Amino acid sequence: MLYNLCQSLKRSCKMTTYEELTADKKVRVALHRDVNKICTDTCHYNGFSINSGPMAIVAGLVYKKLITYGLDLEAFAKHASRSTITTDDVKLLVRRNPSLLKLVRSKSKIAQVQKRRISTPNSKLESKQKKPKVNQMEIERNYNPSLPSTSNG
Repeated sequence: MLYNLCQSLKRSCKMTTYEELTADKKVRVALHRDVNKICTDTCHYNGFSINSGPMAIVAGLVYKKLITYGLDLEAFAKHASRSTITTDDVKLLVRRNPSLLKLVRSKSKIAQVQKRRISTPNSKLESKQKKPKVNQMEIERNYNPSLPSTSNG
């Protein structure tokens, strides 16, 4: 698309450096680069190739989806009369994707445990407080389903 624009403007079109791009354009460039890398690596691993056209379409779709996610997260926080997006907002966003919801919940539990550990500066206080009953193996299994199950069922 940029090439066609430059061709139509002939000599009046000059190349811009990365630093001259707007924040939106920088995000798009980074997203396109990452989608390109993921597509190229995945195709190489599976033994086939992909043209740049489909990669650009995928990058555009991902960008539009991320914009929608951002707007939804802002709306959820605003609806709750907050100016900060919380993990509850993210859980609400991914509620229709069970595997992603499971991942977000496990990450949330890990973050809560780490936050509790950081918030208690004295080890004596830590021993007096009730520790959350979070099974680390269960969290790791939720994050990595290939781990064997410890349940007898």
